[in-house]
Amino acid sequence: MIMGDMQEVYPLARDEAESIRLNAQHNMLVDIVGGPIDKSIPLENISSVADVATGTGIWLLDAQAQLNAHTPSPTAIGTRTYHGFDISAAQFPPSSEKQGISLSVHDILHPFPTEHHNRYDLVHVRMLVAALKAEEYEVAVRNLVPILKPGGYLQWTDLDSSSLPSSPSFTDPRTRPIITSWFKFFELNNLSTCPTTTLRSAYESSKLVDISSTTYLVRGRDELKERAQVWEIQGFSAFMAPVLMATGEVGSQKEAEKRAKEVIGGLQEYFYDDEVLDLRMGVIVGRKAV
Repeated sequence: MIMGDMQEVYPLARDEAESIRLNAQHNMLVDIVGGPIDKSIPLENISSVADVATGTGIWLLDAQAQLNAHTPSPTAIGTRTYHGFDISAAQFPPSSEKQGISLSVHDILHPFPTEHHNRYDLVHVRMLVAALKAEEYEVAVRNLVPILKPGGYLQWTDLDSSSLPSSPSFTDPRTRPIITSWFKFFELNNLSTCPTTTLRSAYESSKLVDISSTTYLVRGRDELKERAQVWEIQGFSAFMAPVLMATGEVGSQKEAEKRAKEVIGGLQEYFYDDEVLDLRMGVIVGRKAV
């Protein structure tokens, strides 16, 4: 799922435990935004799909199921194809679990091979918020547009944490430390706390049309509350020790793990009051002109 220079920016591992967390997160994110493919995208003529920063490939499997449920493949426009790209093959599923999906290694910050140009009706990207610097979104979108067919759609879903400083959790002593470290990491690495805002400018620069952006709340949705608490605990548990090391707030891995445990404990106490952090998901969709 990582793109760009992960040695400098992206703080997470690429091991089995992280793959399990990513797959669990996928299920949560799909429920937050209402499905793998955005409702604004017509499904009838989608015959080729790409997922960039695919990680374990789980989004492709869900998109495949959604499209087959809508119009079983092969369709009048042929058998659908699915391709996942990632900067590393470390989390690709074994061959027995690919289910008609092809995978290859590629960095979103570099142009795609010409054999993929004008090939995809839908290109999907998700959760690069901790991997791309703010100025790299325009580069990424510029590289993605050539692989879209004319009329094809680019859908990008990412975490929006920009509301946290104005939320009640920011002044709560149980959660302020975790939010402060999170924003310090973003500032240090010039990351965007609201990628969809950054992406709109990139979409416009790349001449995409019919651009739409939707923000999905998590806080206040009772049907998601318990799962959201688990998702936020798991996510920050994975991030906090590396973030604390990257920001220089601790001097050793042992100290980072100890401090991370403390701040995660504060987050858990906050959840005992039936709360969740005001994290949001943004989805931005644009279409390549015909």
